[in-house]
Amino acid sequence: MAVESRSTGERRKEQTRRELVGAAADVFARRGYQVATLDEIAQAAGYTKGAVYTHFDTKEELFLAVMRTRQQTMVEGFFGAGREAPREDAHVDAMADAFARLAPSDAEWALWSEFRLYALRHPHVREQLEAYTRALLAAVVENTRARWRTLGVKPPLAVDKLARLYMALFEGLVSQRSVDPAAVPDRLFGELVTFLDESMLATSTRSPRR
Repeated sequence: MAVESRSTGERRKEQTRRELVGAAADVFARRGYQVATLDEIAQAAGYTKGAVYTHFDTKEELFLAVMRTRQQTMVEGFFGAGREAPREDAHVDAMADAFARLAPSDAEWALWSEFRLYALRHPHVREQLEAYTRALLAAVVENTRARWRTLGVKPPLAVDKLARLYMALFEGLVSQRSVDPAAVPDRLFGELVTFLDESMLATSTRSPRR
């Protein structure tokens, strides 16, 4: 009975944490990082401010939890689309669909840009942002390595550098789209990723079979 009670308690904690992160995502996007308060987030989630502090020590920590949740969804979504559609035309369509569903909205991109500027001016927050960025890169590197292993070839560019290239392309297009949406249709990301991959496939070496 005690074991069952602890298990139920853990599930409740996880549920509360998910609800707080979900409410925080909405409040941060609507109000902006610096204006949004933990009281607002707690109220939006239906909890007290004390419940927020049970799970997160600071507003910065809560914000990065929001970003990690988005990170996991985006990485899995984009690389999943790439794996499921190997043909060039299907690959572009799948990536375009993923970009339409998963790329940050203008409000989310503005929020992320605001937090970056905030972190640059606050060293202790910058350290947390650096750790988050390293974790994101590691996830992209892992998925990039798995994708090229599935293709059975060794890319001409080191996997960590290739992962950074994918990230830079994604962030650059999202940034440009926030200013001029018509210039960055959803399909463009898939077209450019496919162009990069096809170019590297043409100059890559076949991996030895094990």
